[in-house]
Amino acid sequence: MNKKSRGKDVHHKDGNRLNIDSNNLEVLSCREHGCVSAKQHSYVKLNDILMKNEFDEYFGDVSFP
Repeated sequence: MNKKSRGKDVHHKDGNRLNIDSNNLEVLSCREHGCVSAKQHSYVKLNDILMKNEFDEYFGDVSFP
């Protein structure tokens, strides 16, 4: 690690660490990366909850075998 990269992180914009396309990567400070990642995780968690609510509302009390 050189001095220029110290304190920096590579952020994967789509959240997929296997996608190393240069358009998906962004160099951020460790602090910026932490903030962006926390926002992404909150968004995903919120949307998972919304999707579950939509599923429950649409299917009601359907039980699966």
